[in-house]
Amino acid sequence: QVEDSTIDLLKPFNMQGALQLAIREGIMEKAGPIYQFTHDLIRQTIYESVPVNERKAFHKTIGMILLASAAEDSATHLLAVEQINFYCQDVSILCPEECAQFACINATAAKFAIAASSFEQARSYIDAGMRLLKPNRWDEQYSLSLELHEMSASISCINGDIGDMSSCLHEIIAHVKSFEDSLTASSLLSKLLAASSK
Repeated sequence: QVEDSTIDLLKPFNMQGALQLAIREGIMEKAGPIYQFTHDLIRQTIYESVPVNERKAFHKTIGMILLASAAEDSATHLLAVEQINFYCQDVSILCPEECAQFACINATAAKFAIAASSFEQARSYIDAGMRLLKPNRWDEQYSLSLELHEMSASISCINGDIGDMSSCLHEIIAHVKSFEDSLTASSLLSKLLAASSK
């Protein structure tokens, strides 16, 4: 599904003519402001007919266009990150600059999702962001690494995932550079210890 407002943001693709043709041919339908394929099998067949490399590049292009239009609009930012994460599934194709940029936008997406109490969605963005960090993340991407690990520990606390929470907290405590940076982890560690003693 895609809404008129999103189509408007993707003006470089000039899709209006193609969308109207797809509707006339029965491939797509429009209900109010929403366009959608008439059947999932049609959508899947068309999607899979595009070569994988072109498909990934297309996702990236869409994501970057949406990201440039997102500003503080959380819905557009999340839609952009979803597209970019399709492109990022194979980390080996990314340059270091892309990894750093996409890790940052996933961290922002996680914050938007947490604010909306969408914790499962937040977890997916946190995991994507952490996969994109450099091997020496705590040296070169300290603030971002701290932020992602703190969010990961917090989500694990909410979900009752004690093992993951413990792993994240020990990672943070092993790498924090100041007392102030350890406060969130210390607070969560207290909750972990209290839960473990019950």
